[in-house]
Amino acid sequence: MTSLRVQVSGSVLEGAIRRSGQTVDQLAEKNGLRKLPEWIDESLKPTLRQLETLAQATITPLGYLLLDTQIEDPLPIPHFRIRDPITPASTDPDLLETVQTLEKRQDWLRDYLIDKGQDPIRAVGSASLSDTPLAVAALLHEFLGTRPGWTSAQPSWEKSLSTFKEAIEHGGVYLVVNGVVGNNSRRSLEGKPFSGFSLIDEYAPFIFLNNTEAKTAQMFTLAHEMAHILYGSSAACDFEQLYAADHHVERACDRTAAEYLLPSDTLASAWPSEGTINDSTLELARRYKVSQIVVARRARDLRLVDEDAYAEFYSEYRRYARPASSSDDGGGNYYYNQNSRVGQAFARHVVAAVESGELLYRDAYSLTDMYGSTFDNYANYVKGLGLP
Repeated sequence: MTSLRVQVSGSVLEGAIRRSGQTVDQLAEKNGLRKLPEWIDESLKPTLRQLETLAQATITPLGYLLLDTQIEDPLPIPHFRIRDPITPASTDPDLLETVQTLEKRQDWLRDYLIDKGQDPIRAVGSASLSDTPLAVAALLHEFLGTRPGWTSAQPSWEKSLSTFKEAIEHGGVYLVVNGVVGNNSRRSLEGKPFSGFSLIDEYAPFIFLNNTEAKTAQMFTLAHEMAHILYGSSAACDFEQLYAADHHVERACDRTAAEYLLPSDTLASAWPSEGTINDSTLELARRYKVSQIVVARRARDLRLVDEDAYAEFYSEYRRYARPASSSDDGGGNYYYNQNSRVGQAFARHVVAAVESGELLYRDAYSLTDMYGSTFDNYANYVKGLGLP
């Protein structure tokens, strides 16, 4: 049966290959599909087994490859990109699946919270694009219970990052941090053209942080996505050298994030009159407990350093910075890592709903991507009843 040759559309195959982010040559070599170019030009038909191999390699349902014409599955939120800005955002299956997973969680959680009588979060959509970055940064401080310069009280920038995450979840925003698609370690998000995304909802706003991005840049990504929450604008965002895409919403979020992390008046008065950009950023990073990257970016914004000096510094710093780990912060502790991948705040609601009988186990499995005893063990971990 699998040796049966099937008629396929070359344009449909090209679309699947393009969405996968791979080239024809790469797919042919890695998967033993030497005749792939001939299938595309329709001079040769693939066998069903070969088509199944291509479907798996391109993360495409087999049925899609048997269609006469392409079916576009567009990303449900705007995607602002700097890296690879030409290829349509809907062609990235990993981003699409990740967004759809969080939308499913958000839909359930919204209904659950409304049933529980929770009030909407007033901060969602409370900012206007006509507001100044300083004013929106002030709204963000109010929402998170922080104040300008709060990072200076932290012992390190790593602690600043973890404290920031805690403040976000405490404010009612559901944070998911992951470096793979779901729990599939074979589908890494490394190199994907998105640093994070936000899904707006007045009851259950979500933020996703791509954990393969450099740890030094994640603070800025989180602040940027929090600005999206305040502006009430869902989006997937990509950064290069901590710059956002050229779009009016992105520019507003970009400026708000920068002002929130390191106020312009603070940096302008503290910037050394002498010294290299590396020495100056190192001193201020230690003082204000943000990464050198954030300090350098703010210095560039305020024209304390020029564009060329910033670009050179960024390149060198990223070269030697400690790379991010897709295993999250818990090392080999699977259940600890699930708190990042699922979101601890979200998981608590799921576990409570299961225990009260308001959510079926099969639905809890689907929402968390954990099944059977794995889910039970994780539930116990969330409740603090064991499991190291």
